[in-house]
Amino acid sequence: RPEFALWFEDYWGGWEGNHFKKAVIKDVSEAVTRRLLIEKGDVDFTIELPYEDVASLQDNKNINVLIGPSFQNLMLFFNTKKEPLNNKTLRQALSYAFPYQDVVSYCLEGYGRQGRGPIPYGLWGHSEELFQYKYDLNKAKELLEKAGYPEGGFKLMLTYLSGDEAERKTVEL
Repeated sequence: RPEFALWFEDYWGGWEGNHFKKAVIKDVSEAVTRRLLIEKGDVDFTIELPYEDVASLQDNKNINVLIGPSFQNLMLFFNTKKEPLNNKTLRQALSYAFPYQDVVSYCLEGYGRQGRGPIPYGLWGHSEELFQYKYDLNKAKELLEKAGYPEGGFKLMLTYLSGDEAERKTVEL
């Protein structure tokens, strides 16, 4: 459903002060439309706007932008069952060739940081002790040679969610 309303007449509120009586939830898939709705005042809350929109929204005195930690991870998954990604050394080479800081600064507009493993910061099970790859092209070249691909010579296909600007920019990078 594109829109639905939720309310519970007997809800006790849980805190003093004003409470809203009704919440209307709209499923708006396009980020541009979500931004326009918030700018026009047609909605009171939105999430998942493109990072590049944050600065201009912060400049709008009618909009309160809250920035905080997220449990969202931007991850690449490899099909390790077939060549060439079944080669662990090749995967390590790709990990050293990945421009982590460029992704944070360009694709995430500085609103993020490189993760350590699959569990996001702030969740139980996350560990700062896990190894973290760094961008190192010399190490990547060394590992490519060790993996049997000194000149590359393979193609990879990347897929991403078309509505996610951070993913699109990461794939293009």
